[in-house]
Amino acid sequence: MTIGLFRHWVAGMVLALAASVAGGGQANAAVVTFNEVHAFECSFNTSMNHGGMTFSSTWSTCYYAPEDPADFPTPITSSVMAVGYGDLLMTRDDSSAFTLNSVDLAFGPFEHGGLLTDTTTVTGFFAGGGSISSQFTVGYGFQTFNFGPAWTNLASVTFGALETNRTLDIFTDNSQYLGLDNITYDGAAVPEPGVWAMMLLGFGGMGALLRRSRRQIRAAAA
Repeated sequence: MTIGLFRHWVAGMVLALAASVAGGGQANAAVVTFNEVHAFECSFNTSMNHGGMTFSSTWSTCYYAPEDPADFPTPITSSVMAVGYGDLLMTRDDSSAFTLNSVDLAFGPFEHGGLLTDTTTVTGFFAGGGSISSQFTVGYGFQTFNFGPAWTNLASVTFGALETNRTLDIFTDNSQYLGLDNITYDGAAVPEPGVWAMMLLGFGGMGALLRRSRRQIRAAAA
């Protein structure tokens, strides 16, 4: 193998390994749907586990199912979670880092005082420190919101209470909940065992070919 061909082979191997590593990270893709809930129920100041994630609220959390939608303001075709009067904290069950890809958001239950839209701030806290935030406008009916490539290596994510709700009296004013569904996330992009084996085999082959090329060059120069 000539040096030129060797360099092309190395470049191809590097690209293949990079693609394999990327594929290994995507193998951990998951989605939180809440579909295991089949009836209306509410809880206060508790932690819930769904789809590999732990959810903790500072006030009220309710579930709504197609079989029992209760007072959810729009028709729903799958079970959803709604959070009122406070923020919702989301972490991995095993406390490992993750990448947040997308989430479906909408108004939750009860009256909304004539509002057609409101805003929520979603904040991601990086495993190594620091944070990132995005503000989304939500309304009646679920809409999918996507997160960019910067939303990776997260230790936790907070879904903030609807902004207008922060100024309301919870006992006398119209109350607003933030509805959530279809939270998609990936685990950290760590190669799987098969990918590690491929990488080691590839680097071993690269070393052997490099040694062979050096011997050929020395023999030609003799």
